[in-house]
This record gives sequence, structure tokens and C-alpha cells, in this order.
Amino acid sequence: IRAALLAACLTLGAAPAAAQVAHAVPGVPLEMEPNTCDRACLEGKLEAYLQAMSGGLYDGDELFVTYKNVGNILLRLGDTNGAEEYYNKAYTRHPKY
Repeated sequence: IRAALLAACLTLGAAPAAAQVAHAVPGVPLEMEPNTCDRACLEGKLEAYLQAMSGGLYDGDELFVTYKNVGNILLRLGDTNGAEEYYNKAYTRHPKY
């Protein structure tokens, strides 16, 4: 799961989270991959984020970025209500953004 999460973090631009995951996954290169992702790819990234959040991998500012990224994924999947829920969670953590 950590390799999938690293890929999701890098693709979505969550560098702090990617760095944290990279330390947990020795040998996984920190390379940016193109932001071209079909539905199955997005669903895999969403699952990786949700599992990481349920496992307590994120806190503080990283949780703000994670909520925002989950909202972005949900929006790209067409789930506007779900995206709004996660954007609101992100806003609650950092209202200035």
C-alpha cells in the first residue's frame, strides 16, 4: 500500500506526504509521474489515501493536503458531494486557504 500511496502523493503534488512515505519505502524513487490517470487509477489513489488516513499516517498540515487531494480525486471521479465534503474538511483545518 505504501508504494501505491507514494505514487498517489507524487502524482497529486503532495510532496511532504510523498517524502514521508518514501522514507518508509526504501528504494522507491522520488520521480514525478504525469498527471494522466484513468478512472481505475484514480480509484486506486483514492483507496490508498483513505487507507493511509485510517491508519493515522497523516496529521497536521499533511492532513490538510490529504483532504484537499482526496477532494480533487473525488471531483475528477464526478463525485461533487464527496469532493465538497473533503474540501470542507481541508478548509476546517486551514481556513486561510
